[in-house]
Amino acid sequence: MKNFFSKHSYDFVRMLLVQSMIGGFFGFALAIAVTGIGTQNSETGSAGATSETLLLVTSVCAIIFYLFLLYVQIWEIGGKDQMSHQVRGTKPNIYKGLLIALCANVPNFLLAGLITVGFAFPENEVCGTIGFFANLITKFIHGMYLGIIQHEFAGGFALMNQWWVYFLLPIPAMLTSFAAYNIGRQGWHLTGILAPVIPASDRPTREERREAKRKAREQKKQK
Repeated sequence: MKNFFSKHSYDFVRMLLVQSMIGGFFGFALAIAVTGIGTQNSETGSAGATSETLLLVTSVCAIIFYLFLLYVQIWEIGGKDQMSHQVRGTKPNIYKGLLIALCANVPNFLLAGLITVGFAFPENEVCGTIGFFANLITKFIHGMYLGIIQHEFAGGFALMNQWWVYFLLPIPAMLTSFAAYNIGRQGWHLTGILAPVIPASDRPTREERREAKRKAREQKKQK
């Protein structure tokens, strides 16, 4: 397990950066822009439902973009592990992508716990303040989900008022990472864009190449 953390610590940080700086900031900026458009429309007398629909659509697009970036990242890890398996004979762990996403989303689960405290003890000033700031940080980090969280469904139901929703936000990233790793491990891709490059540490040495050639010649002689 220690080796797993030391080997994939960069992947944890990279996934957090993709989530907060690209997915979160991009989605949050879109939400602010669409909200501004909705405010202008309400001042001119236009229907506000259009801006809510636009916010929902932009949120879905931001989520797809964010999950695609995660998919590319984890697909590369799965592809490299498969090449290492072919060269070194190491057995890939089919749950590696899921574990990487789980470790990278630990801060999000902690924030969800703090938000739950705020929901559970709203009358307590300290708990309420902690929950408020945790909620604020979560909405910025998960800006791509903002349109869905704030959307009012039938009967005025809004996901932002449910504490359990914040524990579900990392789930799409975890499922995407699980699928991406195993797809990359199988070497499946639609284009040549996703082509794994074998790590230098896993490339065969000169002696290993000579040994492979020697075994190939012996097999030919036996035939």
